[in-house]
Amino acid sequence: MKKAIKRVFVVYTLLFLMIIIYLLKLCLVDSKEFVNNSMNPRLSMSAEEICRGEIQDINGNTLVKSVKEGEGYKRSYPTSGNYSHILGYTVNGKSGVESAYNFELETVSFELFQRAKNALTGEDIKGDTVVLTVDDDIQQLAAKKLAGKRGSVVVAQPDTGRIVAMVSNPAFDSNKVSENWNALISDEVNTPLLNRSAQGLYPPGSTFKIITSMSVLQTDPALANYVYACTGSKKVGFSVLHCFNSNAHGNVDIKHAFAQSCNTFFVDVGLQIGNNNLINTARGAMFDSPLDFPLPYSKAVFGLSENSDINELAETSIGQGKTLVSPLYMCMLTSAVANNGIMMKPYILDHTVSSFGAVKKRTIPERLAKADFFIHLPEWEEGFGINLIEAMASGLPCVVFDKGAMGELVENGKNGFLIEPEAAKASQAIQYIVSDMS
Repeated sequence: MKKAIKRVFVVYTLLFLMIIIYLLKLCLVDSKEFVNNSMNPRLSMSAEEICRGEIQDINGNTLVKSVKEGEGYKRSYPTSGNYSHILGYTVNGKSGVESAYNFELETVSFELFQRAKNALTGEDIKGDTVVLTVDDDIQQLAAKKLAGKRGSVVVAQPDTGRIVAMVSNPAFDSNKVSENWNALISDEVNTPLLNRSAQGLYPPGSTFKIITSMSVLQTDPALANYVYACTGSKKVGFSVLHCFNSNAHGNVDIKHAFAQSCNTFFVDVGLQIGNNNLINTARGAMFDSPLDFPLPYSKAVFGLSENSDINELAETSIGQGKTLVSPLYMCMLTSAVANNGIMMKPYILDHTVSSFGAVKKRTIPERLAKADFFIHLPEWEEGFGINLIEAMASGLPCVVFDKGAMGELVENGKNGFLIEPEAAKASQAIQYIVSDMS
């Protein structure tokens, strides 16, 4: 009898400890996730008594603020700059920064003091201010250039991963989400609620030649000197693949093939290195892996397998086939090239500030652990940046430019926006990367 009681005691003690551990995890680890959940009914209750914190750009310009309305507050959003997919909304759930950093925006620093002050003077109880990495000047420029087009622009700082601008079209008005809700969720043609910058997935096309180039040089460094005679087309299996407009580029090595975006060269070397080597390079370049971006995003998809046939390998080598990427991913990939082979984790929160002006939470740039080895092109160290720019000027929809060359951002038909190569060559350092997939 005593043994049975002892067993029951041990079982109940273990169960009790498990409950305590679970509750501690709930409070210490999972609490922020529950607070940020857009389906949490407490969010709308707290909005009535707390003046939700402001959202500012990197220069301290106010992008979002709460305005007193009756017994509660209403959020006021900018009407220019195409910020809707970054900032999000706070009605019918939450999205964007409003959701991702809800915990910070509703955190009341020195709460007892603020509540006492509110009781005595009626002053608002304020949440913390969220300061983003976005530069309003560049955001406005990107929005202006993309106006009337379907697509997206992502601007990032290569050596930190800081998102400088992020524009997606079609967009929506964050101030009018409630009244336009039914139209927004039923518009399957324009899908305005979709953040094309981070969530949209598209064939990378010639931008994937960055990956193929790296795989070629990693697999067989001797291929850096390989010369291929481009006739404008190449038969592979049951299909014929062409260079753009069937242009014959003549004898090209990997540098010139990259700069001229020669499809048949990359098909040829892709077949030489084979499936497994291209797969390994793509995996190292964060395909099918998380970017740990705070806003909702889609992983880059790499569909090639070791059993894929030569036609699929050929198509994949030039960014076709089953490969899909987001503009955000392509921005981080190109940034890694500009950052000596290190891909940084993209982030959009710079820091938070209490209602009394104290800086609280600041983002420290981080490397994506799997990516710090995958881009190292010793043969191209001096000229690669310029070759990349020349290649992009030839039609690749991904652009390298520095802040001093902002004025040189020009429209280029279906390819979106390009920096004039001469302006980019004259720059002292690559400061920003733009990924445009309009």
